[in-house]
Amino acid sequence: MLEDGQRPERPEFGAMETIRRLFSLVKLDKRIYLLVITLAVIGSLAAMISPLIVQQSVNAIAARRPFDEIIGLIIMLGAIAAIEAVISTVNSYALSYLGIEAMYGVRNRMFQHLQKLSLTYFHTTKTGKIISYVTNDVETVNNLISIGLVTVIVQLFQLVASVFFMLSLSWQMTLLPLAIMPLNMFFLLFFSKRSRRYYQVIRKAVSTVTGQAQESIDGFRTIKSHKSEAAVMAKFEAATRAERDAMQRAAPLWSVMPAVFNAITFVSIGGCVLHGGFLFFNGTIDNIGLIFAFIMYLLAFLGPIGTLANFLSEVQNAVVGAGRVLRLLGTRPDMHDPGEPARLGTVQGAVDLDHVSFAYDGTDVLRDIVLSIQPKERLAIVGPTGAGKTTIISLIPRFYDVKAGSVRLDGVDVRQLAMHELRRHVGLVLQDNFLFATSIIENIRYGKLGASDEDVVDAARKVGAHEFIERLPKGYQTQVGERGAVLSIGQRQLIAFARTLLADPPVLILDEATSSVDAYSEILIQKNLEKLLANRTSIIIAHRLSTVVNADTIVVLQDGRIVQKGNHVDLVREDGLYKKLYEMQFAEGNRRTANR
Repeated sequence: MLEDGQRPERPEFGAMETIRRLFSLVKLDKRIYLLVITLAVIGSLAAMISPLIVQQSVNAIAARRPFDEIIGLIIMLGAIAAIEAVISTVNSYALSYLGIEAMYGVRNRMFQHLQKLSLTYFHTTKTGKIISYVTNDVETVNNLISIGLVTVIVQLFQLVASVFFMLSLSWQMTLLPLAIMPLNMFFLLFFSKRSRRYYQVIRKAVSTVTGQAQESIDGFRTIKSHKSEAAVMAKFEAATRAERDAMQRAAPLWSVMPAVFNAITFVSIGGCVLHGGFLFFNGTIDNIGLIFAFIMYLLAFLGPIGTLANFLSEVQNAVVGAGRVLRLLGTRPDMHDPGEPARLGTVQGAVDLDHVSFAYDGTDVLRDIVLSIQPKERLAIVGPTGAGKTTIISLIPRFYDVKAGSVRLDGVDVRQLAMHELRRHVGLVLQDNFLFATSIIENIRYGKLGASDEDVVDAARKVGAHEFIERLPKGYQTQVGERGAVLSIGQRQLIAFARTLLADPPVLILDEATSSVDAYSEILIQKNLEKLLANRTSIIIAHRLSTVVNADTIVVLQDGRIVQKGNHVDLVREDGLYKKLYEMQFAEGNRRTANR
């Protein structure tokens, strides 16, 4: 029984609908698949001939016929076995090929689909769960393609063919297997239903474990600094315990399943031998070889049921995994490119927010924001935490869509532009910029993938990163490690500046770009920041007001509304929020100086 808290994810589709949707998705080479099924059917037919040859062989031995005749029959059996071996080898290779191709196609399609999803999806779905979808669940697609469907088709064909041959040998002896058939089907359906439920729980538990591991690795520094290893370990152990418990609850079912079908097989064989012997002794059957042949057909009849039972776990696992794959691919992005995107000429960099309102999860974040930023203007946005500063800059490159109003670039609503075109013109430097686990030169080149080495070095030189890069053991070829771990925060920021400068966007957004660096690094960055801001529209968010005093315009946000607007001199003269924030930071700075 499934415990509370370990309920299976409700499947969106039934098993057959999942398989149908999956096969319509993977676009298999139908010629290869048809060849596989054809060869499998031929192999099954060849297997159906073997019992007839065994019948003749046994009868020949019983009748003491010439040994050469018996040898000829044995050679025929060997030839059929060789044909079956060749067909099995070809089919195995073809199915592996189809499964690998399907896995390759689906995994790439999933990753491509992930690139189209909105930020909301990644905010509400754990990274580990997404990784589990793309890795573990796609593996099950391979199993379903290469094992599941062909196995079902071939085994069902063998089931029907064996019944036909059994009836042709003795309808009386066929009655027992047909009478037991409902019992077989009952157990098959019972195990199928239970297996799928357990696999749904297990797949969910595996995703949780993957998510916990991913989160723990990403938060390694925080865990160490707060000495919370024990708490994290307890949380991870709880997740793995849930996975273990789910698998242990399923283990009895998987252990009993083959035993039940083996028992049915032995009872059926014993019953047929007993019944066949009775018919032989009373003269209904006139040759002993028929009983041997019938037993072989009986095994061919029971084999598909046992095989389907054994494959059931894998197929059910694959169906559950395929269902999760389809669920991800069925997730629609919150935002779409327009059918006929507008075209921008030479971008001047004018940005307008026209009565913009925005809510996240039903909570209002911005309320009726009206803001006009002129080309090449330097605008700063300040305010307390939670005022809506980062939300504003997320609307400009259209990471989210406004609830009301519009955001325009050079007079064009950003919703009328293709998103890749829009974001090509808007550069973004964050407080914690992501660096890929590759070389410095490749991280900078990410701003403009076709840039030459000379362009990369020139961008690094302009923002003051060239000097420290040259001092590294391998210079620009230095591997930065996971998330840039081998570099200081200030060095990572300088690389992010160089990357953005290489892209040369007409609109530049700096979101707390210097708040995480030390005082020396901040001075170094501020010294080179002018080269990055020159001749482009720039929007700067900063808690340290010392970094925005030279802005052309300063906008003060509070509770999602603009409460003040002007330059530094004018705002300090006003008795408003900006003056309070400035005086608080000025007083704090004086206290720090006095304590040194």
